[in-house]
Amino acid sequence: MARLSYADLVARLSDLERLAEPPHPDERGGCHSSYDRRSRYNPATGLYEHWDANRDGDGYIRREGDRIVVFEEQGPGVIWRIWSAAPGPGHAEIYIDDRPAPAMDLPFRDLFGGVGRQDYNLPELAMTLSRGHNRYIPIPYNRSCKIRLAPDWGRYYHITYSRFPQGTELPIFTGEREDADRVLLAQKDRELARRGWSLPVHADDERTVADVTLTPGRALTVGRWKAIARSPASGSYPTPNCGQTPATPCASWRSPSAGTGSGSPASGRRWATSSAPRPAYSPFAPCL
Repeated sequence: MARLSYADLVARLSDLERLAEPPHPDERGGCHSSYDRRSRYNPATGLYEHWDANRDGDGYIRREGDRIVVFEEQGPGVIWRIWSAAPGPGHAEIYIDDRPAPAMDLPFRDLFGGVGRQDYNLPELAMTLSRGHNRYIPIPYNRSCKIRLAPDWGRYYHITYSRFPQGTELPIFTGEREDADRVLLAQKDRELARRGWSLPVHADDERTVADVTLTPGRALTVGRWKAIARSPASGSYPTPNCGQTPATPCASWRSPSAGTGSGSPASGRRWATSSAPRPAYSPFAPCL
């Protein structure tokens, strides 16, 4: 039996290397959305019917009293993302593992963070982008999950999920987080806030930091990296470019500085990271 902790689920939010790993044959992913239910496939005729229906803002699975059911799946599984273009004050009720009371019962718009709301201090995991409200905070369930929306909930939703193979054990979700889980989410939020500031580090990586000065037409090799300074047009700042041979990956310069005009030397600090088993890999390629 596989067991996934909440730490495992949070780690998957940004683990790009998993994209290169085939999932388990019994693992499935999907999305429930507010698409227009008039669009459907008719297995009796083999035809797609009303495929041009475009009332995509308020579709649902079924009604339960004055609530609409917008998500219903058997476990084990996890909800990865909830999105809405226009969430309103109507409540969202999230039922986990067939329990009669919802694990979460709050205004739908409050799922997406904001000052004074549950996840207001996780701006990289619950945010508004291009007027779309996003929530990337895992909600695991072992047996089942159902989400209902109350009147005045808003318009448009996506709920993205994975279903894991039977026998997978996931954390019990009650709507309240343990302190350790809060710390995990805060750490992931900070990691995502700094994305692009640093390169991924592997155990077999080597790093070279060098201060060099080049004049136009001269080349300098540091370790396995080679840089070539070329003469620019008169009156402009010299811009070192990188050259490569079949055996030499291509690197780029950062922060070039020195005088103006053709023939001026170019100085700068260059950061280059490469991995010995992957000699053709360069995080900076193609040359900038």
